[in-house]
Amino acid sequence: MLELIGYADKFSVAPGEAIEFKVSAFKGQRFRAEIVRLIHGDANPEGPGYKHAPVPSPIEGEYQGRNQPIRAGSFGVVPHHPAFAALESFTLMAMVWPTTPAKGRQAILALGDDLALAIGDKGGLVGQIGATTLESEAPLHERHWYLAALTFDATTGTATLIQRPLLAYPGGADAAMASASATRPDLAGADLLIAAEGSPRRSHLNGKIDSPRLLARALPPERLEALLVRPLPADLLPDLAFAFDFAQGTRTTRIHDTGPHKLEGQLEHLPARAMKGWCWSGEEMCWWRKPEHYGAIHFHADDLFDAGWATDFAFTVPDDLRSGVYAAHVWCGDAEDGTQEDLIPFFVRPKRGDRDRPKLAFLAPTAAYMAYANDQNHIKGDAAEMVIGRLVTYQPSDIFLYDHPELGLSLYDRHADGSGVCYSSRHRPILNMRPKYSSWLGATGSGLWQFNADLHITDWLESHMAVEFDVITDEDLHAEGLALLEPYDVVITGTHPEYHSTHMWDAMRAWIDRGGRLMYVAANGWYWRIAFHDELDGVIEVRRAEDGIRTWEADPGEYHHSFTGE
Repeated sequence: MLELIGYADKFSVAPGEAIEFKVSAFKGQRFRAEIVRLIHGDANPEGPGYKHAPVPSPIEGEYQGRNQPIRAGSFGVVPHHPAFAALESFTLMAMVWPTTPAKGRQAILALGDDLALAIGDKGGLVGQIGATTLESEAPLHERHWYLAALTFDATTGTATLIQRPLLAYPGGADAAMASASATRPDLAGADLLIAAEGSPRRSHLNGKIDSPRLLARALPPERLEALLVRPLPADLLPDLAFAFDFAQGTRTTRIHDTGPHKLEGQLEHLPARAMKGWCWSGEEMCWWRKPEHYGAIHFHADDLFDAGWATDFAFTVPDDLRSGVYAAHVWCGDAEDGTQEDLIPFFVRPKRGDRDRPKLAFLAPTAAYMAYANDQNHIKGDAAEMVIGRLVTYQPSDIFLYDHPELGLSLYDRHADGSGVCYSSRHRPILNMRPKYSSWLGATGSGLWQFNADLHITDWLESHMAVEFDVITDEDLHAEGLALLEPYDVVITGTHPEYHSTHMWDAMRAWIDRGGRLMYVAANGWYWRIAFHDELDGVIEVRRAEDGIRTWEADPGEYHHSFTGE
């Protein structure tokens, strides 16, 4: 059991800039902190062994720890609008494509604590209006589209729940309708939640949602499909409260309402966008060519973008601190006990605007670090031993990751509903990117892989070659392009630079064409195309399609990145 873990708000930081560190001490114990320069991360006694050098800094000292939980699960939130509280009669509706309908309660749409449309414990739809609950006895089929609706007629005090499959099969028993007496819900101050409910957020949905609608009128069941027509029938427009179109703003974390109030919502923890909607016909495979067919968002109960921890201390990089690989070393009790310490890596890049640079740079493959972040295939997969041809040896951090799935997944994992993980973020503890870590994917004996293998290169440059060099990162290269590389005659890769964005590729190609010399000391490099988000830092996307060695494959029609459209 690890006793404390942490992460930083960035991978790369320049002299004069600050980097924040966030730590969770699970027993609330006090801990100490220092900054160290990482020299060698391979703990194998047959090699040089783990080496670091302390860096005197103002952050040295003791801190009061606290347990900082992670609440995973993606959802959308739309702030309260007066139109919600003004409702008398209404129709609340969405198209839903559940992926784990037998998992238990999962919210589809919720307005405050008094109104919810959800999947219930029996696997069918549930509608809640105040103290009244309506429940379908017909279980939903996974990965099928359904019209889900809850209506309330204030004149008669009747609530009706409708569950209607988009495709009805002969002998199928997944359609349902139920009615009961109810009273008008209290929606004063209620926010709209999508794919979750309550505070703190709970009942996260696994599955897709398309076309959420709210009408200030109780539509009869036979007219519900009219709310999906584009444009909406003219007789419904005066009563329309909202009609969200998830095909708008696909590259962002915002959702947009096409109704009269033009509501705007925010997506949390990056649910998957550019997803096929209920009306996808197969005639177009690219979301930006026919966005109206890609109006769905795929939510997951185990999505995670940002752990959201509070900052415990911040380190401002001195102007005279040389570029290199560093870590915040935090520990409680015995610093030599791997369960009582964490080394949170970061990279000090050269000072911005300083043209008096060494002629050599090491390019840290941080995109690959993010791609493999908290990989769990050796913990939860079924083929790890066949892949490596030996038994898997588990470390305390592996067991901890198994016990704490809320730490998030890698781009090699699958979500709990079986869909592939297409986004990975560095805003969380990454337990397999640590000095001393022995990876299941690494060489027999040393377990050398990625970050610790790359420290062999920087140690060789520093200790054996005695040459000056800068450290730059993939994220720096994506953001700054050719300008980042221009000061250098030689760039050395890391051992596994597998993931690259178009900007990274173009910058490296242009630098080489101008005479730059690339030392490729790697394997499996320049393999997968990724995308960085235009608005959010520290997150990458990959869509694994019909080529390449892959642990999962995107569904047909969902091969293009949502961040860029590539």
